[in-house]
Amino acid sequence: MATINQTFDFKRFGNLSKKYFIENWRRMSIMFGCVTILMILMLLFLEHTTYRVSSGQIFFALAVITFVFGVVMASNMYRSLGTPATAITTLTTPASQFEGFLLRWIIAIPLFLVWAYVSALFADWMRMLYAHIMNHPADAADWGMLLTSDGEELDKIGFLGTNLGSFLSDFLCVQSFFLLGSVVWLKNALVKTLGAMFLIWLSYMFVTIGYATLIVDEANHYEKNFDLEMVSTVLGMGITLFNYLLTYMRFREAEIINRW
Repeated sequence: MATINQTFDFKRFGNLSKKYFIENWRRMSIMFGCVTILMILMLLFLEHTTYRVSSGQIFFALAVITFVFGVVMASNMYRSLGTPATAITTLTTPASQFEGFLLRWIIAIPLFLVWAYVSALFADWMRMLYAHIMNHPADAADWGMLLTSDGEELDKIGFLGTNLGSFLSDFLCVQSFFLLGSVVWLKNALVKTLGAMFLIWLSYMFVTIGYATLIVDEANHYEKNFDLEMVSTVLGMGITLFNYLLTYMRFREAEIINRW
């Protein structure tokens, strides 16, 4: 029990969360506010320039905004370690290393995704209001479309096979690299991680092409016993979890180094 309390304590975690939000509320308010405002402006622009905006167009625009702000958010989660003054404050806070990592993970992923979803709903409501005022023919976004894929229902393809499942899988995988980059490079993490991601993408393409070449038969058809989409999903989940582990380990190393 003592070991568990040293790793995680609800009261201590609550105090850490309160301290973090008090110190960073301006930056977080700007970031989350920009997500909402940009989603509203984007959907209003689509409604103004397009006749009967489709749900696909709406979801694509919202997904791009979520992706962009998601990686920016992740790239700034460990910026407090970038300067000696803020690093000392962060590292001398009475909290375990795991609590410090967990707090940033909750803000960058679950909290951000919930805010993005609520913002998307509000932005679509604003689009419908604008269409009503301007007397435009418009339909509300078909949110059930997120739980399908090419007409296939959720009960047939499983959650990971849906549009929402595919988006979350890709989003979490990509964002995990930027979360890792934020603790590896304490300055200009976004730019440096983008460069590293480009090199990783090139390597991934070479591996994918080589793998596809091995499983394609002479008639250029994929063998039925291989499911590339499922392999890609499982690989992405593995990479995501591995990056989270590396981020936590690097955060622990940074704390030890800065304390000395």
